[in-house]
Amino acid sequence: MYYSDGSVDNWSNVSDASNVVMHEFVDDRFYGWKLKVTKAYEDKSNLQVMHFPANTSKYIIKGRKFVFIETPHKLNGIKCTVTRAIRKRKIKEKYLTEGWYDWVRANDLKEGDELRFQMDLDPSVVQVQIVRGKKHKSRK
Repeated sequence: MYYSDGSVDNWSNVSDASNVVMHEFVDDRFYGWKLKVTKAYEDKSNLQVMHFPANTSKYIIKGRKFVFIETPHKLNGIKCTVTRAIRKRKIKEKYLTEGWYDWVRANDLKEGDELRFQMDLDPSVVQVQIVRGKKHKSRK
């Protein structure tokens, strides 16, 4: 959880995210996937979840109640809740909620930014890299 005093409920008190080593990004929709930031994500008053791809949900994070975000951006190490939903046709979905909302707000995502997610051998850690889009750059 990200608190107004700047403290974070996380697995490590990493104040300097520059020491994070990001793994090579592979968009295989299993261990790696992308998410294009939409206008809804940019709206800070609208809490947007992050859905895991179906196979990642089924095989990689099976049974997990939370994961930690590893990132060179703000809130490295934040703990995020994994929520499970079953839709009408028995489709099982998993997505990030608590913790994720704080990470999105803290990193000032803009429409057109791209999030790159990567998981490796430790299914409790999701690496997230932000590739800034044109809209973000034009506001600086």
